[in-house]
This record gives sequence, structure tokens and C-alpha cells, in this order.
Amino acid sequence: MSIKKRAINEEQKLQRKKNILKVALELFKNSSFHKINIEQIAKKAGIAKGTVFLYFKTKEELFLSLTKIEIEKLFKELNDSLIELSNKKKNCSTDDIMKIIKEGTFNNPVLIRLIAILNIILEKNIDYKTASDFKIMLYNNIIKTGSLFEKCFPFLKSGEGIQLILWIYISIIGVQQISDPSPVAKKVINEAGLNLFNINFNDQFTSLINIIIKGLESK
Repeated sequence: MSIKKRAINEEQKLQRKKNILKVALELFKNSSFHKINIEQIAKKAGIAKGTVFLYFKTKEELFLSLTKIEIEKLFKELNDSLIELSNKKKNCSTDDIMKIIKEGTFNNPVLIRLIAILNIILEKNIDYKTASDFKIMLYNNIIKTGSLFEKCFPFLKSGEGIQLILWIYISIIGVQQISDPSPVAKKVINEAGLNLFNINFNDQFTSLINIIIKGLESK
């Protein structure tokens, strides 16, 4: 693949940054964070390896930017669904809330994998401003969507919508990590017949969130 000329104006720079992120996303769909390197991303994007570092200081910063984009998309989808639901129904049921949560997670497998490595990998090799921008974005979205959850579901008291989102976030990290063991661990599990450790993300995540919602509803 030929190397593209250096972007000159701001529009070109923005487009190049978007393309780098798009390439990283495509690679991550079929590989793991550790198996992807900047050289691969640059080659697939048709630019020099050093050019990538003009936009992202580290690989972690690049993938954190990608996570930010995908998280903002998810929160928008959740907000749109909650607003539409609250306009249709005066009192929404637990089935309604489960449907929205499951659609938001099960339809975004790449984001689920990114969230699972967010705290242990992506936030480890970034500067203060990058970390601050990401955390503030996440905080503002949690507050907004938490309020919409409370408006849509009367059994949620003040602050419980925010707490629900935090529990969803925690559950995603925990269940995804245990449902995606390393190749050697997976081999041991299968060869030794240790089926207890064959965890299905969708099933276990649904069970956990059901328990959390029923607990909030019964308070």
C-alpha cells in the first residue's frame, strides 16, 4: 500500500485521524489489543508509522479515543431509547429496562471488549489531560443517562439510575474478563472438562442485571 502525503489543513488532519481510528477498530474486531501494533495500523491506513504518533502519543491513547467514540454512541442509543419509551409509556416495566440494557450491550461486542481492558490497560499509558477528558466525558454521560433511567422507571429513587449504570459497567468488566480466558486457560478448561468455567457473557450478564434490577425494585 502506498504511503499517503502528510495532511495539510485541519479538515485533512481530522479525516486522517478518523481513518486511523477506523482502521484500529477493524483490526480490533478480529484480534486482541496486545496482538495489534502501531505499524499494522499505519500500514493498513496507508501512512507512515511516525504519522500515527502525530495524532496519538501511545497505542493506549489511540484505543482510549476509540473507546470514547464507541461509549458516546452507546449512551446516545440508550438516551434515544429511554426518551422514546418514556414518551410511549407512563410507567415502564422491568422487562422494558432489561430490553434496553441488553440491546445496548449485546449489539456492541467490540465496545464490551474495550470496556473490559479500559482500567487495566488503556488508562495506564496516557497523560493527565487525556485521562481527564475521558473521565469527564464518562461522568457527564452517566449523570445524564442515569437521570433518564429514573424518569422512565419510577421505582428508581434519586441517584439509583446513576448507581444502576455503574453496576452495569462493573458487571460488563467482570463478566467479559472471565468469559474470555487466555488460549492456554481455555485449552485447560476444555481438555479437563472444567465446564463450570465456560462462561457465556450474554447469559451471565443478563442474570446479574436481573438480580440488580429486582433488588432496586423491591427496596
